[in-house]
Amino acid sequence: MPFTVYQHTLGIDEAGYGSNLGPLVVSASLWKGAPDPGAFPMFGDSKRLYTSHGSLVRLEQGVLGAIQAIDGRIPNDGKTLYESLGSLVPAERWERDFNQVVPIDAAPEVISRIAAGLEMLQAVRSRIIHAASFNRLLETDGNKSTLLTRQTLALMCELIGTLPEGGEVIVFADKHGGRNRYAAPLYERFPDAFIEIVAEGRESSVYRLCDKRNRRLEIHFETQGERHPQTALASMVSKYVRELAMRAFNAFWCREVESLRPTAGYPADAKRFYRDIDRARKRLEIAPESIWRSK
Repeated sequence: MPFTVYQHTLGIDEAGYGSNLGPLVVSASLWKGAPDPGAFPMFGDSKRLYTSHGSLVRLEQGVLGAIQAIDGRIPNDGKTLYESLGSLVPAERWERDFNQVVPIDAAPEVISRIAAGLEMLQAVRSRIIHAASFNRLLETDGNKSTLLTRQTLALMCELIGTLPEGGEVIVFADKHGGRNRYAAPLYERFPDAFIEIVAEGRESSVYRLCDKRNRRLEIHFETQGERHPQTALASMVSKYVRELAMRAFNAFWCREVESLRPTAGYPADAKRFYRDIDRARKRLEIAPESIWRSK
């Protein structure tokens, strides 16, 4: 039977899936109840809210507002931001000595006003998967779509695991690389559960199951998942975290290579950037797999 009352809702999305340089970031937001999409206009598709080298103001207002709503304060730098999102500070060389002050563009008073309206928001988490880890995972998972699906479900289970026994949770996630079938990776995560396949199609794939703590889950993989504020916020968090990571990456290599143009890390420009840093990379004895994602 369809669920009628959702004690909690959860949205998951990523940034950097199609890049060759920089991390894949997967984020999730957990809410009490089901927020009205029309009540949260500050949350939207991160690709529309921010483009490379543009202003971060709209991303920061939503992301830092969400963190303040949970923690009671605005993070003041990148490392504090990572801690708030439950992420380890990355150990890559370009991250060690780079600690971006935040907010960069948004006004703290606007961030605080947004935070005041997010009483339903319960948690936000991120996983930051840099190139070396990405390449190792890819050897096991076989392809990017499976890698992303497994990371998504792991983060989903981490947040759902914080909830009490019983109750109902609905999960919204963007589709992964055009994939329509998710029953197999769900069985990997819930080997003892009966998984009901409600729908598997181009627009939406929906599954229902009950976990070991009697929580009833309804999991949606959708195209244009950002229409849900839960997923839109997750998209924005992922984009913002990746942007901070790319600032550290670019700052490091621009110090090492004179007149180097920064990169967003996506295929159209990534090969040029990698070619331009190759001599410095060899001089610094940095392995290619620590920089270049193989797929």
